[in-house]
This record gives sequence, C-alpha cells and structure tokens, in this order.
Amino acid sequence: MLRMLKYAIYLLSLLCILGPISLNNKTLEPYKEEVLAIIQEHCNMFQYNNPIDQFLYFKRLNDGVVAQCLYSPFFYTIEVDPDYWKHMTEDERFQTMAHEMTHCTLLLQHVDNPYNYMYYRMVDISKKEVIKQLEKNLKDSCGR
Repeated sequence: MLRMLKYAIYLLSLLCILGPISLNNKTLEPYKEEVLAIIQEHCNMFQYNNPIDQFLYFKRLNDGVVAQCLYSPFFYTIEVDPDYWKHMTEDERFQTMAHEMTHCTLLLQHVDNPYNYMYYRMVDISKKEVIKQLEKNLKDSCGR
C-alpha cells in the first residue's frame, strides 16, 4: 500500500512538472490557443487558472446554451454545442472561446452589458473588440 502511494505521488509530481495536459477537439483547439496566448501575454502563470487537465470538446447542450465552462483548481472543461458552432461566424467562434476561457482561467462571471463579450447571451461583437475587452479584463485581473 505504501509503495502504491509513493508511485501515485511520483506520478502526480511528474504531471505537475510536465505541465497542463490538453485533451482537446482539433477544431476548437486553435481558438483556445489564440485566447490562451493573449492571457499569457498579460498574466504570469500564477495569476490565472491553469490546471493540469484541460478538456475542450463538442457536446449537445440543453436550453439554448451555446457553450459552457466547468472548472475547479484541478481541471477545466469547455463544452461547445456543435449545432450552434457550425452556424457561427469566425468572430462569433472567437468570442465564444474568449468568453468561456475568461470563465475558466480568470474565473470571471457574466456582466450586465449587451455590448460586452462577457454578456450572458451571444452578441455580435467583432474579434478586434473582443480582444480589446479581454485585454482590459486581463489588465484588471493581472495588472499588466
């Protein structure tokens, strides 16, 4: 039993050293990586939630939900409804991923402003404006 505990501790330590493990959908991955690069540009690694396990995939969601983030200190999962995704513009896809990544990494909630990418419903905002708003959130959260 003690030997198994030692192996478990060793394996967990190795995972921490190797960094985050991503098991992601290849279609969604580039959007996540683009948003994560912006986050990493403005924050150091201890200023945002960057757990070992990160999952990103398509899943049919209920009640008109386009996408959602489920997070904890140990993992986060972003689920995107494939029916919505296939009808989105590139700006809407980027906005969706920036919105969910903001929930998962910065742990920010929705805002009550329909012109903000963190509004609870999908709104038509250009990618350029989403990046501007994301960078403001990052400046407020990370200080740079």
